[in-house]
Amino acid sequence: MIEPLDRSRRDSTLFQFTTKQLPDFIDPNHLLIRIDEQLDFAKLVAPLEDCYCPDFGRPAIHPEVMVRALLICSLYNISSFRRLCSAISENIAYRWFCFLTIDDPVFDHSSISHFIDRIGRDGFAAIFDGLNDELLWLGMLSPEIYVDSSLVKANVSSHGLSPSGMSVAEFKERAIEVNGLFMIEENTVDHDGVQREEVRYFQDPKGRLPLSPVDTDARWRTSRVGNPSALSYQENVIVDRGGFIVSRGITHASTGEWKAVQDLLDGLPLQPVSLAADTAYNVGELREHLEGRGIVEYIPMHPKQAASMVANGDFVYHGDHLICPQGKILRRGSLHPRHHTYEYVARQKECQACPFKRTCLPEGHKRRRLGLTMYYPLYLKIQERNRSSSYHREQFHRKTIAEGTFASLDRLGWEKSRLRRLWKVDSEGYMAALAHNVLKMARRLGRGVGPPSLVAPADAIAQDVRRNVAEAAAFFTALSSCSGWIIWLTLRLRPALR
Repeated sequence: MIEPLDRSRRDSTLFQFTTKQLPDFIDPNHLLIRIDEQLDFAKLVAPLEDCYCPDFGRPAIHPEVMVRALLICSLYNISSFRRLCSAISENIAYRWFCFLTIDDPVFDHSSISHFIDRIGRDGFAAIFDGLNDELLWLGMLSPEIYVDSSLVKANVSSHGLSPSGMSVAEFKERAIEVNGLFMIEENTVDHDGVQREEVRYFQDPKGRLPLSPVDTDARWRTSRVGNPSALSYQENVIVDRGGFIVSRGITHASTGEWKAVQDLLDGLPLQPVSLAADTAYNVGELREHLEGRGIVEYIPMHPKQAASMVANGDFVYHGDHLICPQGKILRRGSLHPRHHTYEYVARQKECQACPFKRTCLPEGHKRRRLGLTMYYPLYLKIQERNRSSSYHREQFHRKTIAEGTFASLDRLGWEKSRLRRLWKVDSEGYMAALAHNVLKMARRLGRGVGPPSLVAPADAIAQDVRRNVAEAAAFFTALSSCSGWIIWLTLRLRPALR
């Protein structure tokens, strides 16, 4: 069991002959004070017990102190761990929140990196899940959820990255595929004329998308059409009706958005009743998975699906066959597993005898063929649901809640990662989501707590410090005077006492 922190030491008096404490110099409405009162950090870090050995090696910095420091880093958008340690050293509120007295030295920034390596992604996930369990116990989570994704810029530079310069055939011959990447070895000459062997990684099999050697997990992706592409990660989140992030995860930017949903659903702290998303999640496999879980999904259909010949009523769907406008039957054929479509085929004899074959049959074809997704029966049900008022209401909530959540994460600094490698960026994302949920919890429990506030005004703090210093100086002056009289009397009376 992890030993709790000593609160009496943190809240003790600053000096020996004064009653002032460190919290007396902090605004009582400060966000960190409210968070400290409302959140049990000892319970959050309890799952990290297995990461520490109580009877071997030098005692480590308490995990609760590390979590509190990382929470400050996310809440106040501090760009690096060096600046975080400097801010804790200078800020009274930060010191008090991290259980440091006025004269305690601040830990080195490398201690934070060691802490991240120690607990890993699973440790941060356990902390995040512990907070969500607390929110569920408080009745703050709702079963109506919304899923969306956004790009997080990687902490790498694209300067100096260039395509391979080879033809496609030459690159395919030389490249070696490793874990979905394409690697080639090149001999380069540095400024001193020394020949070195360099390994380069590419995202595509044509050698046109080079990856950064310091973080090969970052992938090229553009945020929207017309914007330049950048090396990024993809942040996938599930948000409830109240705006709390109930599940999240980081994937490669080149991964399809819908592929992360199933894993996110497995990490939910409650059973959802509905899920709303945008057109990027309009995949039959995902829709079937949601129906199997008993989740009502509100996802718009792609315009091409709504404009197909079967959807327009030109061909009538009857399960195992279709009927064309002339009453001819198209039998269902084989399944194409790659595209998840069935091929419906008419008889050649009937098509050749049809008077509309010139306008119906494609050039070079002797009979009509039509591909139809295997999820079409599910799409018929979805079409009817998407005409309801519930669908429009959930889509409106999705736009306001999910987009607002990403705006909040951007304000917390989660538009660009500080760390590198997929698992470390995922760990950083858990702390950003934790800060987002802690802020919302503080606002609800505090009845309108605003964004992170600054500490008490500097003039007021300086005035209190000067007053306490003057009181202490006067006390020590009086004490020194009394000590002088006592010493003089002792020297004068020593002969008489003998």
